[in-house]
Amino acid sequence: MTGHCRAVPFAQQADWLLVPVQVAAGVAVVLVPTDAVGVRSNALQMTHFEPHADIEFNNVPVPEADIVLASGGEALVTWTRERCTAAVCAQQLGAADCALRMAAGYTSERKQFGVPVATFQAVGHRMADCYIDVECLRLCTWQALSLLGEHRAATTEVQIAKIWAGDVGHRVSYACQHVHGGTGIDRDYPLWRYCLWLRFNEMTLGSSAAQGAALGQRLARGEGLFD
Repeated sequence: MTGHCRAVPFAQQADWLLVPVQVAAGVAVVLVPTDAVGVRSNALQMTHFEPHADIEFNNVPVPEADIVLASGGEALVTWTRERCTAAVCAQQLGAADCALRMAAGYTSERKQFGVPVATFQAVGHRMADCYIDVECLRLCTWQALSLLGEHRAATTEVQIAKIWAGDVGHRVSYACQHVHGGTGIDRDYPLWRYCLWLRFNEMTLGSSAAQGAALGQRLARGEGLFD
């Protein structure tokens, strides 16, 4: 097996890698030990500081016992990708919700001209927009997760949830840092961690633009809006 995988989470901490491989019959899925001959990993520094690595495979031998699927792996890849994408949306929802709660608490306590800054119309409206964003993401995420949990088709719902996850993460992280002022970028204050997660998850497994393009292609092929 020869090829590469980019930005694999916790690759250098893992003992085995589950790898999809392009073969003549389509897509195979194999298990590869991380210490196998021909496997090389290069550590990456990510914006959210979790360990990732690029993995290179150079003529790596794969014994028959380590072949999970000799063909037909496309379905397994799709199954895994949809569930991982939904999990990223759930994590994005949690991070956005926490960032919003921190911003709401801070602006309710921080006073200017003798009153909390949350009473200023511009600040209040901005936090209200963030609240609407988070609740829309919550609805889309739970819709996708509920369908997956019932083993029903959820391709469209997962794509819609990821579109919202990307857009909401971008808007909420920016707004929450903004209303915090200088405190928002102080690393002694935990908001920056949530903002890094929100920005990282925005691009993970496809940005909003990429997910929107994929959804548009499905519609152009005549597939139903909802599966």
